[in-house]
Amino acid sequence: MKVAELLVHLKSAPPDAVVLAISVAQNLSYPIEIGQVHKPREPWIREYLLQYGGEVASYLRPANRSRIELPFNPARDEAYEEGVVIISSESMRFNEGLSL
Repeated sequence: MKVAELLVHLKSAPPDAVVLAISVAQNLSYPIEIGQVHKPREPWIREYLLQYGGEVASYLRPANRSRIELPFNPARDEAYEEGVVIISSESMRFNEGLSL
């Protein structure tokens, strides 16, 4: 989701509403309250990797971090810089190692 899309959804939300996040693995009983917004100084890298069987995997990572998933093949895979905004719970802290 892009920031512009998020703003469209938030436009009609009450300004004093609490922002929650729920992952695919969670259910509505265990939402995470959003307490921080991080705007990294540097763009991140988005990689599209063609996997065996023809499926495409998409990963985002800080530019200063090496890939930890599938090996990158420049003949078939793509990578480009992309700006990100990170939302997190209040208990989560980021460090300069992530280029924030």
